[in-house]
Order: sequence, then structure tokens, then C-alpha cells
Amino acid sequence: MKKPRSTPPPRRAAPADPLAGKTVQLKITLRSSAPSIWRRVVVPGDIGLPALHDVFQAVMGWEDSHLHLFAKGRTIYREPDFERGFDGEEALDEADFSLAALGSRAGATFVYEYDFGDCWLHDVKVEKVEPVAQRPARAVCLEGVCAVPPDDTGGVWGYATKVAALADPQHPDYEEMRAWFGADFDPTRFELAKVNRLLGKIRV
Repeated sequence: MKKPRSTPPPRRAAPADPLAGKTVQLKITLRSSAPSIWRRVVVPGDIGLPALHDVFQAVMGWEDSHLHLFAKGRTIYREPDFERGFDGEEALDEADFSLAALGSRAGATFVYEYDFGDCWLHDVKVEKVEPVAQRPARAVCLEGVCAVPPDDTGGVWGYATKVAALADPQHPDYEEMRAWFGADFDPTRFELAKVNRLLGKIRV
């Protein structure tokens, strides 16, 4: 007698994203920066973490030339580093998650780290979650304060040292710092229009 073919169990539908149909306002602050360097940005609620990384790079002004991660408590989300593995870290692939994994309600906080050498830590707070009739096609930066340090400036403390030298024409490193930053660099300047032009090119 022919054995009856077993019927596979029905597939479970993927859970709905709790932030779908909403926008989320985030405040991103570069930890230990003085004066404080921060950005306020609105993103689609169901944005994936890879796209959120792109948004953070644009609003902060980083060059996306180093590794990064998101952290919520002890849970790490990052791109798999196939060359080196996770360096012993237990981590989840960020491509499988959206913003809701990090915070779906106003008041939630998480960390975004960029460049594990310079260790640029960003404290991110969910400020608002609002329903929206139509999902926005791009993120929008609302405001910000101060320029972000250029890549590879040695972390917050290294940057502070370099900016102090840049501000003092009598400093022995003044000319070197002018060459490093460029003659038109202003640590107090934030260019909102430029940031939003960059955001307009990012698919979210």
C-alpha cells in the first residue's frame, strides 16, 4: 500500500511591522561631543536597518568608509563581516530587521556606532511616532547643530584636540590642521539644505 504523502504545515505569515503606516522622528546625538552635535530626522516607520544606516550617514556627514552596528541593550545588529566574522560578538544580520527592532514607541533609545577604531557612538532617541496617510518616499532632516568630525579624526577627543589647534593660528599644528580639515571647515556649521539633498538620493 502506498504511504500517503504528508501535507506540509501551512506557512505562517510574517508579522506585520508595528511601525508600518507611521513616521518616526529620531534625534541622533554624537556621544560626548562638546558642544553637542546632533540631528533631528523623520523616517518611514518601517524603514529597514540598512536604509536607516544610509540615512544616518547622510544626516551626520560620515563617508561610510568603516564598519557600523546598531545596539539595543545587549543585542547587536550589523552587516555580516564575512572576512573577519563577528570578532567574537554575537550579532544579528541587520538586513533582517527594521527600525521596530530598536524602538517602536516614543521615548525608546538605542545606539548607532560607526568606525570601531574611532568609536563614534551616537545616542538615538525616538521622539515621535505618528500615523501617516501615505508612506514617505524619503527621509527628511528637520534640524541639526554643528558639523560632524571628518572621518579618521581620532574619535571625539582626537577631534577636540585638532579643532583647538585649528582655532589658534599660533599653535604649532595650525597649518597641518588647516590642510587636514580644509580652509573652509567650520565646526559650528550645519548645512540643512545639503543634508536633505543627500537624503533625497536615498531609497528608504
